[in-house]
Amino acid sequence: AILAIQGEAFRLEANVLELRRPLMGASVEVTSRVAYRLVRVADGAAVFTQEITAAYTAPFGAALIGVERLRLANEGSIRENIRLMLTALVAEDRANPMAFRARTHSS
Repeated sequence: AILAIQGEAFRLEANVLELRRPLMGASVEVTSRVAYRLVRVADGAAVFTQEITAAYTAPFGAALIGVERLRLANEGSIRENIRLMLTALVAEDRANPMAFRARTHSS
C-alpha cells in the first residue's frame, strides 16, 4: 500500500494557482503551481496541505506542431505535479502517521 491509512475516507482538493506557458518556442516548458488539501471526511480536518510547483519541457522532437507541444508540456507539468504531491503525501504519512487518523475523544 502506498499509504497506511485504513478505515478513513478523505477528499482531495486541488486548486491550480498558476500555469505558466510560453507563447511560442521550439522546446516548450510549462510550469504548474497547484495547492493541494487532503481533508478527512469524518470531521472535515485538513490533514495535509501543500503547494507544489512542477515544470515539464516538451522538446521540439516531441511534436512538429507548436500547439501539440504545448498540450504535451501542459499534461507533463500536471502529471509531474501530481507525482510530487503523492511523494510528499507518502513522506508525510511515514513521518507522522497519526496525523491521518481521526481523533477519538473519551468522556
